[in-house]
Amino acid sequence: MLGLMLKIPPKVLGIKGLIIVCGHNLLPIITVDDKTIVKAILSTLYLPFVNAITPNTTFLLVYPPLPWLGIMYLGFGSGFIFNWSAEKRKAVFIKLVTGLIMLFLALRFSNLYGDPASWTKQKSDLFTFLLFMNVTKYPPSFLYCSITLGIMFILLYFAEDLNGKIRKVVTVYGKLPLFYY
Repeated sequence: MLGLMLKIPPKVLGIKGLIIVCGHNLLPIITVDDKTIVKAILSTLYLPFVNAITPNTTFLLVYPPLPWLGIMYLGFGSGFIFNWSAEKRKAVFIKLVTGLIMLFLALRFSNLYGDPASWTKQKSDLFTFLLFMNVTKYPPSFLYCSITLGIMFILLYFAEDLNGKIRKVVTVYGKLPLFYY
């Protein structure tokens, strides 16, 4: 899908990605009759999907395309940040980390939006913390995206200062296509 969108300016794709990532958790509230084709199409866009094609063949869609496409568009749209100076990039990374983690904490504490599974106080603080951090990955909820992208920006912030062997190894793996792995 990203390859088909390369004629669109990256910032526009980034905005589309942001809208998808922030809003895809609203899709389950759309009420459609379970037996319609609309429900089948919508659910395959944002939920894992299993369908028996023949008695011996099953179609399995583990990675729902819509939320992951939003993350991809967001990443592509923010690529220009890596053309900036290291100081400016690090300042942006810190702002993104702060914003994403604060957003995660506010939404997760409120249990209002961002993840289909809410959290409650458990028998111990450790179990409460684990349930609080247990956000939905398939499909990736808005809270999952917020906390994982926040952690990624922390790592990118510190990666600016990597030198020597570690930097060489990380650079080599960063330049390889994912298919290689």
